[in-house]
Amino acid sequence: LSNVVAISAGAYHTCAVQSGGGAWCWGGGGLGQLGNGATADSDVPVPVTGLTNVVAIAAGEYHTCAVQSGGMAWCWGVGGHGQLGNGTTTDSDVPVPVTGLTNAVTIAAGEYYSCATISDSTAWCWGEGGSGRLGYGSSTDSNVPVPVTGLTNAVTISAGRRTTCVVASNGTAWCWGDNWQGQIGDGTTTDSDVPVLVIASGTP
Repeated sequence: LSNVVAISAGAYHTCAVQSGGGAWCWGGGGLGQLGNGATADSDVPVPVTGLTNVVAIAAGEYHTCAVQSGGMAWCWGVGGHGQLGNGTTTDSDVPVPVTGLTNAVTIAAGEYYSCATISDSTAWCWGEGGSGRLGYGSSTDSNVPVPVTGLTNAVTISAGRRTTCVVASNGTAWCWGDNWQGQIGDGTTTDSDVPVLVIASGTP
């Protein structure tokens, strides 16, 4: 694989984007997370079916999401918690469009959920809602994108296992979701279903 401009490693699979906009995945594919129309593992990169002009990609637990240059967002793989964002809880071994997201900029995939920032600097998440990881004031699953509460200046987003964080345009960091080991960074170990400011301790 040459001319790689972006790469993401998930739980058991990896995906990359080439400079021409082609997307490739490899590794565990038994649940459709490689996006090539099959449910088999591959120890070499295989092209993601029908997806061109890709600018960003994110490999999650057993699913993958990508953004095209025009802002369309697509996901594939396991969909049982709605993490594909297409209004269903059905798996797909090829990309399906995320409902209503036509101006995505960055994208992230965690454990059974996905998130994106869009061109108006808001953040949206969908899929498994446990521990508040969707950030919309609830722990309920959503099979379509829901807006993250109170974020109007989001630049980029990252999804961990059950914790989500964004960087804001003013340089601050905000996190939400599972916090049992303090991963939100707010000085507590209490989960939050809305974004909280990451606090500083000492000088970096």
